Amino acid sequence: MDDLHPEYEIYDWNRKSQFLDVAFLPSCGKFGLECDGYQSHVKDMDREKFSYSLNRDTFLSGMGWRIIHFSFDDVQNRPEICRMLLQMVITPALLRNPRPGSLSHRWNKRS
Repeated sequence: MDDLHPEYEIYDWNRKSQFLDVAFLPSCGKFGLECDGYQSHVKDMDREKFSYSLNRDTFLSGMGWRIIHFSFDDVQNRPEICRMLLQMVITPALLRNPRPGSLSHRWNKRS
C-alpha cells in the first residue's frame, strides 16, 4: 500500500495544479487511477472542459503516466470489473519489473 497516493498533485503544461484521484507508483511505472462520475465528468462538461480533459490525459501520457479511468457507478456497483481491468493494465508492468524480494522477482531470477 506504500505505492498508493490519494489526491496526488501534478502540474499540467500551464503549471496549473491538478490532482489524480489515486496515483499508484510502483518501481515499474506511474499509474493514475481516476474515478469519474457521470454528472461532473460528462453531463456538466462544456466543450472547453471536454478539450482540457482530453489534453490533460494526453499530457500525462507524454510524461510517462498510464491513466486508468473507472466510472463511479462501476466502482460502487461492479468492483469486480474494475479489479479485472486494473489487473489487465498493471500486471504486465509488474511482471516485467518485479519488486526485489517479491515472489515474481525470485521466480524471474531462476529462469
